[in-house]
Amino acid sequence: IVFVLERFAKQLESETSLTSVRTTMMLPTGEGTRIVVYQFNMDDDPDQDLELDENAGCTGKSWSTEEPALADLEAAATNYSTEWHMTQKQQAAVRKDRKAMISVPIFAPFPISDRNRQKLQLWGTLSADTDASIRSMMASNIELSPHGSRAVKIAMSWASVLARMIR
Repeated sequence: IVFVLERFAKQLESETSLTSVRTTMMLPTGEGTRIVVYQFNMDDDPDQDLELDENAGCTGKSWSTEEPALADLEAAATNYSTEWHMTQKQQAAVRKDRKAMISVPIFAPFPISDRNRQKLQLWGTLSADTDASIRSMMASNIELSPHGSRAVKIAMSWASVLARMIR
C-alpha cells in the first residue's frame, strides 16, 4: 500500500503543479474517528498517525460528503475548529509548510444491496497534501483549474486501486 501511495504522490508531482507531496490513507476506527493507517513521505512528521473525528479536516469532509474535497491549509491554520472541526492539538500536528490538500473517498469495489437500491460502501479516504498553494488547483473560488481537475482524477483512480487491494 505504501508503494501505491508513493506512486500516487509521484504522479501528482509529475502531472500537476503540486510539489513536495505527502499521501495518506485513513480508515475508520469503529469509534467515530478515522486514523492514518498508511502514509508516504511523512516519516517522523507529527501527523503521520493523526486521528480525527469522522467529519473533521479535509478528509472528514470527503468522508461525510462521499465526494472529493479540497482544503486551503493556510486558511485552515486559523479556522481549524469552526470550519474543519479539528482541535488545536490536531491542527498543531500538521506540518507548517503544508498549503493545500486533496482528499477523496475510497469505496468498496462492489456495491452492497440496500433493500431497494445498490449503494457503494465507504471504506476510507485517500489524501495528498502539498507545499503548493491552493491557487494552483483552483481557477476561481468555486472552479477547479486544469491541474486541480487532473489531481482529482488521479486521486480517484488511485482510490479505486486501493479499494481492490484492501478488500
